[in-house]
Amino acid sequence: MTDPTYVRELRVKSYDLVAKTLTLRFPGAPSAQYRVELADKNEKLDDSELFLTTKLEVTSFSPTSGSTLGGTLMTINGAHFGLVPTDSPVKVGDHYCFIETISEFVLTCRIAELSSQPPETVPVIVFAKASEEMVCVNNCDFDFVAPTASVTGISCTFDAAINAHKCVVTGTNLPVGDLVGSELYLDGFKQETVEVTATEATFKVIGGLKQTYTSDVKIYFADGIPSGASSIFGANFTPTLISLSPNVGSAGGSTIEVTGSGFGSDTQNLNLWHTPTSQLFCSEVTPLSYGKFLCKTLAIEVSSADTISLYASFSQYPCGNTATPADCTL
Repeated sequence: MTDPTYVRELRVKSYDLVAKTLTLRFPGAPSAQYRVELADKNEKLDDSELFLTTKLEVTSFSPTSGSTLGGTLMTINGAHFGLVPTDSPVKVGDHYCFIETISEFVLTCRIAELSSQPPETVPVIVFAKASEEMVCVNNCDFDFVAPTASVTGISCTFDAAINAHKCVVTGTNLPVGDLVGSELYLDGFKQETVEVTATEATFKVIGGLKQTYTSDVKIYFADGIPSGASSIFGANFTPTLISLSPNVGSAGGSTIEVTGSGFGSDTQNLNLWHTPTSQLFCSEVTPLSYGKFLCKTLAIEVSSADTISLYASFSQYPCGNTATPADCTL
């Protein structure tokens, strides 16, 4: 259609006197053809017919099939997506695909976790600022199919080589070498993907964990949620001390930052344990984030030979930093 009136204001961004060209800034409008008039505050600058065509479209997406359990990671190519996730909502059939990254011409999204989706072909629909459905240039059908990968369990242990916990998800037909589509979320926080073989996916725990156990475990591969994922009820962690900073100070009343792994801000009774006197070492504890808290020390004489352990959930845990164990001493 042609709109004979101003629809949006076009603002001059720059003017090239030599080439006699204007660069305009346009805030956007629904897909259509619009008549444009150029004028200053006194008169029209150009009497010729000028038209502006706006077009929002999807040109392709991949993959074109994914798990009936949901969780498929999709890449959608097109024209004039938004710049923030809420600009261009995506639906695959009746299900939302949650935006992970977005730019003007490419977005990625992860299909929601599903419970009753049968194998079938459904349309992929992208919206422009939740008001206009984008035009599909090619076939935009998506097939829900049985998941390829199957998982059987998860185990999380401290790795002294990297001073962090690693979680290993075991299973069959895992996507070998896919470090982008393979994801592990603990307490809603995405961990770092390290390696994927046909039977194991390894992740480095970098944050988000709130306690020494979580029942909020989400596992995804590029084609979606694997079979068996619903039977993984949680993951356990052994708290581990890594370092104390500063590790030189007065005999009591100092504030030190404790760094460790396998515990979070909601872990019960976080503290340090002074082995020679068999007592807790911190008079005040301030949780900071995953694996970190501040400790205000008691007035206890400490020598470099004294053992300092992490105290969490009513148990003691030694220093796991085998490369520089002196980092755990005071």
